[in-house]
Amino acid sequence: MQRWRLFLWLVIPLVSLLMHGPLFNDDLSGVHMWRQTETASNVYNFYRLDDPITDPRVFHLDFQPNGRKRMEFPVMQYAMAVGYRIFGEEVWVLRGISWGLAILGIWGVFFLILALFRDRWTALLGAWCYAFSPVLFYYAINPLPDNLSLTAGVWGLAFFLRWYRTRGYGWLWLSAVALMFSTLAKLPFIVFYMLPLAFIVQDALRTRFGNVLNNFKWGLPYLLLAAPALAWYLWVIPTWNNGVTSGILSATGEDWVEIGKILFYTVVSTLPELLINYAALPFFLVGMMWMWNPGFRRHRLFVPLVAWAGLIFAYYLFEVNMIATAHDYYLFPFLPGIFLIVAAGLAKLMESQEVWVRRMVLLIMLVLPATCGIRTYYRWQSPDKIKALYAHREALRVAVPEDARLIVGHDLSPHIYLYTLRHFGWNFNKDVLQPDHVQRALKGGAEYYISDDRELDAHPLVVPILGEMVAEMGPWRVYGVRQ
Repeated sequence: MQRWRLFLWLVIPLVSLLMHGPLFNDDLSGVHMWRQTETASNVYNFYRLDDPITDPRVFHLDFQPNGRKRMEFPVMQYAMAVGYRIFGEEVWVLRGISWGLAILGIWGVFFLILALFRDRWTALLGAWCYAFSPVLFYYAINPLPDNLSLTAGVWGLAFFLRWYRTRGYGWLWLSAVALMFSTLAKLPFIVFYMLPLAFIVQDALRTRFGNVLNNFKWGLPYLLLAAPALAWYLWVIPTWNNGVTSGILSATGEDWVEIGKILFYTVVSTLPELLINYAALPFFLVGMMWMWNPGFRRHRLFVPLVAWAGLIFAYYLFEVNMIATAHDYYLFPFLPGIFLIVAAGLAKLMESQEVWVRRMVLLIMLVLPATCGIRTYYRWQSPDKIKALYAHREALRVAVPEDARLIVGHDLSPHIYLYTLRHFGWNFNKDVLQPDHVQRALKGGAEYYISDDRELDAHPLVVPILGEMVAEMGPWRVYGVRQ
């Protein structure tokens, strides 16, 4: 086996597996546990209830009917439920499928860079850098649908560039299939369609519509296969009740100062520290300088690449107040473009006649896993209250009937406690608790109240509904609910 193949197919997955392996059996934890448990709730309910793929459920009953919450098309969650049926309800199934998607994405980045730069070693080094993007490395074993979207999107772009090089029409169909799954799994990845679309439009304008039949033929796979995703989102978006659909349009005058801070933080911290990796930053900066090369601006893909980048920036600016500084996985659409720039920097440096420059590149390659690990491992840590929840979850599950509806608290999220206890119900957050929260739970048939917070227990809205205490373990108390 040639060295580059050995490195791509074996070394990269093996290093990633060794670095992630100790975490595969760990309970869901860490940064964005809220979103992880929401995804895992979909998986568990597909597994236990055998609902159709169009009916994903969470455990929180404010989503109606019966916990149904339709956001992204849950193709990844449904596949994970199949994994549960094969291997059992084990957390490593969620983590293992997520990791497999990440590895497929790393291989996709290799072929994406190879199609653009036509140099295997540039592609290999670029894929290695991508593998140790801290944000990718962290979410690589956390169950988020964004993992599927990113991997499918990368392959969709790689297949398009493969078509660009060969004009084999089958590559366009493969690209369209991959982009369909990317957009189905998470709507923001619709921005990836801009690269083939801009190329087709550019060709039509360049030929003054003299190539219109071919242009239509090139666009047909994307047009046909985008339809399922568009149909799904046209159906479900009217049911959403969040700020995602309004984005920055919902910002008030007071919000603009905060938005300015978000933009500054993203550029000086999130971009170099989480998206790129500080060790790989020199490659990115060299790549940015290379982009000013007149030869690049004359490239036939220059305008499509700029149009693609422009749409991603437009998406980010529209959602900037929703993304803020916390939702780093919302920035996944930036990753393929970022690492094409990294690859451009690598290609330039490896052309250097100075031996020390090439040695410096190889030294940085060795350092990348360490700098990635330093930045990410602590993100899997959980606060003491989550550790206490896991320590007592089995006892709490059996302290109430299997089909009992619960009120749980103090939980900031609608998903963490209810998913961990595997019961349908409602969460109480003592900081925002209102009378209508209590009334919805009572009308919905809440039977038991489970809490780890004495301040919540003493809340004026909670005290009247507490019946007899039926169990106590650690910080947890279980009460019957008075109707």
